[in-house]
Amino acid sequence: MVHDTRPYNIGSIATLPEAARELTRVRSWVLCQGFEVSVAPDVSWLLLNDSLSEDGAQEYAICLRTAEGIKQVDSYTVSWATEQELAEFLLKAEADRQAGTLAFLYGQVAPLRPHPSPSCSRCA
Repeated sequence: MVHDTRPYNIGSIATLPEAARELTRVRSWVLCQGFEVSVAPDVSWLLLNDSLSEDGAQEYAICLRTAEGIKQVDSYTVSWATEQELAEFLLKAEADRQAGTLAFLYGQVAPLRPHPSPSCSRCA
């Protein structure tokens, strides 16, 4: 689940397959790292690091951001996936969103805390 007290430093990525490539390329991101992929006007996917430490398995909250807010779809263990597996998961979630059949396993997420500049205790 998304850590509601954790600030996130969110970078933009152009496509879901590129997000899968980036997350599986680097096996340990700082705990405050997040990525956003816009898929339609006012609709984007957020991939937010919800790992407990940089030393363990890299877990990401897979969230959908719309005008109504942010809802978490799932939590995905990126450390155990290949680029192809993660890309397929993300593309299926997007296809389900477009078809109106997307299930939200965790529900509404509290508003994200802004990331302090230039760093926080999780990335310092």
